[in-house]
Amino acid sequence: MRPPPGLRSVLNEFGGNVARVASYLGKDRKQIYRSAERLGVKIEEGR
Repeated sequence: MRPPPGLRSVLNEFGGNVARVASYLGKDRKQIYRSAERLGVKIEEGR
């Protein structure tokens, strides 16, 4: 399953700052971590 282009680009835009990404998307930080793991998106890549 490929991640939606939005998650990876938003993570890159915010430098991998999950709290800021979650706020921007209106989601909880835990949900961002779960989604990234499920979709195979490495959060560290944005940092």
